[in-house]
Amino acid sequence: MKKTLVASALAAIIAAPAVNAVELYKDDTNSVSMGGIVDARVVSADGETDMANGWSRIYFTSEHQLTNGWSAFSKFEWGVNPFGNTTVNVNDNNEFSNSTSNFLNNRLGYVGLSHDKFGQVSFGKQWSVWYDVVGATNQPFAFDGNASGTYTYNKADGSFNGTGRADKAIQYRNAFGDFSFGVQLQLQQDDFQVDEILNVNPFPPQNFANGSAIAANPMTTVEYKNTYGFSATYAMSDKLNLMVGGNMGEFDAITSKGVSFSETDYIYGVGMSYGDWNDGLYVAANVNKNQNHDTDNAGRLLPESVGIETLVSYKFDNNLRPFLSYNRLKASDSYADTYGSNDEFDRQFVTAGVHYLWTKQVTLYAEGRVDFSDFTVSGDLAKLADAGEGNAVAFGVMYSF
Repeated sequence: MKKTLVASALAAIIAAPAVNAVELYKDDTNSVSMGGIVDARVVSADGETDMANGWSRIYFTSEHQLTNGWSAFSKFEWGVNPFGNTTVNVNDNNEFSNSTSNFLNNRLGYVGLSHDKFGQVSFGKQWSVWYDVVGATNQPFAFDGNASGTYTYNKADGSFNGTGRADKAIQYRNAFGDFSFGVQLQLQQDDFQVDEILNVNPFPPQNFANGSAIAANPMTTVEYKNTYGFSATYAMSDKLNLMVGGNMGEFDAITSKGVSFSETDYIYGVGMSYGDWNDGLYVAANVNKNQNHDTDNAGRLLPESVGIETLVSYKFDNNLRPFLSYNRLKASDSYADTYGSNDEFDRQFVTAGVHYLWTKQVTLYAEGRVDFSDFTVSGDLAKLADAGEGNAVAFGVMYSF
């Protein structure tokens, strides 16, 4: 596989365990494949134990050979909830702790053109270029990271501001030797009422230029404009990769009395990975700084915060893979200055587990999380301070096809 294609596929590969797609059709110019995952787990958290859906999904990929070295490709992927709805509340990750009652939900859908020399361009809902920087730590099954700025707004899928599975994204990727890069434009001009995204007004009045006017006028309409992202990866060796990148967007808001203002949502950071998650020693880490990019447990924007994720694992010859992960997202002093002198946001937890890779398609796993977070919310939202990660354990089976 050319490095161009390696760079373009990086985000999707590191986001999930190895899958074994079935080729449905192939001729001289066309190929169509199908694959998926069924992931069932038992989760115990907050004094409750229940069955929950995990990474279950189904997808179709296709490729069509064009002329002069060009090819067209597409992917459609849907999240699947085969086990029915569940009420167990592990954390704010709706993908596995509070599953939707819909049997299918959209995860990915994109189309593109690729050339070994000129790179590739793709259009649609796809893994972001920011995920190239931080996705290497997103390997645990039940308790993945929540500090990399990928799944923003309390563990949504990162579609809104383009750092996870970005909606309406245009990407260009290419590689030159050991260096690869990606750039992304997310086209959107979406107006929404603040309670359509979050249950409370997410905008801290002291954090913005028109603070006093905003505090006196309830928010009505917010427009989130286009976002822009980039990533670069340097393969120092067959095992060691270094990544850097960032993403930026902008809010425009108008209060009920016509007061308008704008503010920037940005994140930037670096990452590294060493080894192979499925073979021997694997180490990954990333760190980021962000502004107005994510929310606290009460649904309020974090004026500034720093996130770090780390992961170390070892896949033994007997197919056991123990791992240990540490994650932290801590708001800066501006958080207390904005919301209240006693308010604090420090999301911090350790995840450990062991996976048994029975075959390439079936994995049994046990994972646990110990929460060290410190959330302090004053005023009427104090009751939301405990809506954090929490201690939890999970046992499951994942079948890839």
